[in-house]
Amino acid sequence: MKNEFIGFYVPTKEMLKAAWGSEKTLFIFDTNVLIKLYSYQSGTLDDFFSILKYLGERIWLPHQVGLEFQNRRLDIKHREKQKFQEIYNHLDEILAIETKINQKFLKGRFPSLDSSTEKLFKSIQKSIETFKVSLQECDSSQPNIRTHDEIREKLDTFFRNKIGSAYTQEKLNELYKDGEIRYSKEIPPGFKDSSKEGKDYIYRGIEYKRKFGDLILWKQIIDKAKNEKDAGKIENIIFITDDEKEDWWFCINQNGRKIIGPHANLTHEIIDEGGISLFHMYNTASFLEDAKEILSDIRIQESSILEVEKTNEAEKKLHTQQEEKVRKNNLSQELQKEELTSLALYYKNYLRNMIQQQDHIREINNSIKHPWDEIVKQKEALSNIYNSSQLIALKRMLDEQESWKNKLSIYDSFLNLPVDKSTDDEEPSE
Repeated sequence: MKNEFIGFYVPTKEMLKAAWGSEKTLFIFDTNVLIKLYSYQSGTLDDFFSILKYLGERIWLPHQVGLEFQNRRLDIKHREKQKFQEIYNHLDEILAIETKINQKFLKGRFPSLDSSTEKLFKSIQKSIETFKVSLQECDSSQPNIRTHDEIREKLDTFFRNKIGSAYTQEKLNELYKDGEIRYSKEIPPGFKDSSKEGKDYIYRGIEYKRKFGDLILWKQIIDKAKNEKDAGKIENIIFITDDEKEDWWFCINQNGRKIIGPHANLTHEIIDEGGISLFHMYNTASFLEDAKEILSDIRIQESSILEVEKTNEAEKKLHTQQEEKVRKNNLSQELQKEELTSLALYYKNYLRNMIQQQDHIREINNSIKHPWDEIVKQKEALSNIYNSSQLIALKRMLDEQESWKNKLSIYDSFLNLPVDKSTDDEEPSE
């Protein structure tokens, strides 16, 4: 049963320990693992690089990972430096509260309060100045976009001649077509990136579509497994990624979200197509944890593992906030669209009623004007009649008709309203 449904089984600790010690195990790293190196302190970096040094020739990067790293690293370095500036700004905001308190209570009105406020902020200012010294030390140790990039230099050394080849445009075009089908059926990896923002880009004349980045690196991993397996060089692949979406992992919700292991379809695919015996995935924290437990030749600090875990938690929190912001923005746009549609329908109905009233007024106008014309003709015909009773009756009729004529002047003012009948045939703008 296990051989038939291998994707639903996670390697045991004994199997992983054997894989770590095997010369036929290849350790492959995702872009997000390398990018996060710019967020770690020197001790954590030393521990991570010590593992790479220990693994030696057993590490490898897909071409897609190397390309994404080069494209993103400057933005990440800038973002990390920006965090320090944001902290400085928050500290200034704290000190600015003293001015607001003085303005609120009109400094001098409550002398005892003024004295307490002054003591309070002298103490706060002293603490902030002490804190800024430590902050400045950390800020100075963080590389900026203009300084020499020691992290990239070390990665260049460790991964020299250990990066895969780029796909041709023809192969990528085939992959994009296959990717559309895979994403529509939610076949991992990458279907969670089907609506990924960001422009596509060109490197060395080849077009790369961002939403297929995960699928490209996955296919490059499978090709590597197949080629190295045929050459008798590898049996196991361990992939380290900090992407925790459901298009990479099998997760359950039990007292919170828990990751069980790689998505079953990924394990099936790489074992079936790559012909390897074992496939496993780590995030950076669990990679360090197993290295600490399994590798007796190197020492991994517990503080390094904790820093990586905290960084991951902070990243997840930020990602959740961004998703919530996007959701609220989309909801706001939908509500605005509904309001505009409702308003357009209201004015459409209003104009339709106005036009119907105009048509009704015109009908009344026509019904009144015809009898009036007839009476005028009768008046001319009876102009030679001298019977006083008939003249009196005719005068009464003419007077009554005169009142209708006054009403017509009011109706005519309505008839002159500038309403376009074509509005009735138009759809409301959205």
